Amino acid sequence: MKNSSFIGQKIRVLREKNKLTRTELAKQLGITGLHLYRIETGRRNPTIKMLQKLAKIFQVPLSYFSGEEPSGQSVKYEVVDLEQFLRENTVRLEGRELSPDQKEKVLTLIKTALDLSSKNDKS
Repeated sequence: MKNSSFIGQKIRVLREKNKLTRTELAKQLGITGLHLYRIETGRRNPTIKMLQKLAKIFQVPLSYFSGEEPSGQSVKYEVVDLEQFLRENTVRLEGRELSPDQKEKVLTLIKTALDLSSKNDKS
């Protein structure tokens, strides 16, 4: 695994991207905000168990924290149907899981935005 500063930066980026405070994430991990601060700044090393919790919270592979791609292979992306994906998968926004009703509303908003965009393109 790479140095603790690198891992700490990755954790901080994920936390900020998901709009979680250090205190909120620390609580989910069962540690103090100070302990998390020390990890994010490279002064402490996270345990493997903590990295596993972080991977689950942020829905990233454990290998994300090492900077290596899983199994030494390139990450492959697949085209998915957004509507089907939203309905069949757990989706998080700002660290919170969306309910089925919320996912439907997101889908409706996206469809409305696409319709408006199409109308503007034709003008």
